[in-house]
Amino acid sequence: MTTSLQKKDHPIPKNTRDYRIFGEILGTTGGGNFRLDPQIASIDTILASWRQGDCVLGSQWFAHRIAKWSVVAEARDALAQTDADLVETEVPGFIVVTQTCDIVRSCAERPFIELCPLVEVDNHRLEEIKRCRRPAYAFVPLLSERRFVADLDRVMTVEKPFVATWC
Repeated sequence: MTTSLQKKDHPIPKNTRDYRIFGEILGTTGGGNFRLDPQIASIDTILASWRQGDCVLGSQWFAHRIAKWSVVAEARDALAQTDADLVETEVPGFIVVTQTCDIVRSCAERPFIELCPLVEVDNHRLEEIKRCRRPAYAFVPLLSERRFVADLDRVMTVEKPFVATWC
């Protein structure tokens, strides 16, 4: 299905790859015409309201690679008897650290979102983080009653279609 979107009020820039009207990705340009991919459009619509700093609460799994010979990873002992070097750790949620401008761009062009795990801290640590004395963490005002903060030492990259399933 091809739709022409050339309008007096909204001329199509010749050097753009996609065109946005009212925040919705309509498709990829090709001589002034757009091809609408329903799956991509659906994902883009779901994520159009997401912003940097948005959180997903509830039991989630944070994935990371470890060096099995190292003593720094908490999960190293659990993998000692296997060949695996990829660990999933349960966390109480995630915070989105991708810039908003990249979140709202089409998943056809920007397919990934970066997330940091949320971690629970004690009241003393929460106050230190709130005062910016713990730069490895970010204070999340709306989650302060739960004592959840963002652990900035760990970042996980996921595809936007996966994030869209959380809505």
